[in-house]
Amino acid sequence: MADPAGATHYLSIASNPAVIPANMPDDGSSVFAGDLVIDEAAATNWEGGAATFINGLAADLSDLRVTSDDTLVEIAWGVKQFSQVGGSRKLIVGLGLPALDGAAATTYRLYRGCTGGPFEDKAGVCPVADGYLQYLALEEAAGNFDDWTTNGYDGVRNGPTVAAGLIGQGQQLDANNEHVLLTSAYGLKTAATWTLWIKPAVLNGNDYGTRGYRQGHMCRENGIRWLENNAFRDAAWPTTLNTWTYIGYRYDGTNYTAWRRNAVDGYDSVLHAKGTNCYAPSSIGENSADTLVGIADEHVFESVCRTENWVMTRYACQGDNGGFWTVGAEEQLREVVPPLHLGEIARQGIYLHGLERNTIGLRALQRSGIHGKC
Repeated sequence: MADPAGATHYLSIASNPAVIPANMPDDGSSVFAGDLVIDEAAATNWEGGAATFINGLAADLSDLRVTSDDTLVEIAWGVKQFSQVGGSRKLIVGLGLPALDGAAATTYRLYRGCTGGPFEDKAGVCPVADGYLQYLALEEAAGNFDDWTTNGYDGVRNGPTVAAGLIGQGQQLDANNEHVLLTSAYGLKTAATWTLWIKPAVLNGNDYGTRGYRQGHMCRENGIRWLENNAFRDAAWPTTLNTWTYIGYRYDGTNYTAWRRNAVDGYDSVLHAKGTNCYAPSSIGENSADTLVGIADEHVFESVCRTENWVMTRYACQGDNGGFWTVGAEEQLREVVPPLHLGEIARQGIYLHGLERNTIGLRALQRSGIHGKC
């Protein structure tokens, strides 16, 4: 296949198979929802041609396209953060990745200069057909939180303020009943996967600890608890505060597997038997004294039970994006020569209707797209 129409440059990114436990997707889904963080201030993937690529993008990203490296198949993407301001340049996007190899690097291309845009496709990053019910990047500084899926399950802001997140921005919740209201529209599920990143700041010191969800599933400063037949189940482990921590559960219709993982305390999980169906989460934080105090980021709820390899690939991609990707040099596809104005043509000594031939000027004229005899 040909490079995208109008493309002038591309930037290659390659995954690190050492942190991918198995080929993804591993359950028949069309894509694995991943992220790419290129961030100058954080020095994340700020290598290769990152700077020149970001500098050359259109200010509205209307010329950005992403493809596979070998077959140039279009890859869905959605922007989370973008800046071309020196010192804080960044490009943070969610990607709908059709393949990640657990044994060899998988390479993708980001193109700039493409015509016919914009090409952003947030829904393609997390297709409903693949089981995604709600995908909240939690980037918004004001108003409610956009659900990237086509379900329209936007999160409702009840007090949180924007703060530095794990992937771009997150939401700061304080101890005054601040929370993000999710939705009950997706109802009870016979299978489910829920993941969230939290950076808890304090320990409330009560039976519930610091909760991140109410009505069914609640993340705590040291784990997770959920409602099961009107009784609470707990999965709690010692957790270092002010540390980005990945929590969640997988429910296969029979058992819950809940976990907590971060770079300081490691990985712990617990399995509980549970029948019938799954209670869906209704909020991040809650309207009570034992709400989560800290920052929440990257909420995903799905109607399928993902494998442990799947959720831990997500952990690797989001928890250490610089270790997950390597950014290559920017490659130029064709020479970009600005058109010559008539004044420049005259200065070069080229006369379209004269007999004089200026070889140097003629080359410049031809590169600008003007052809014919002089």
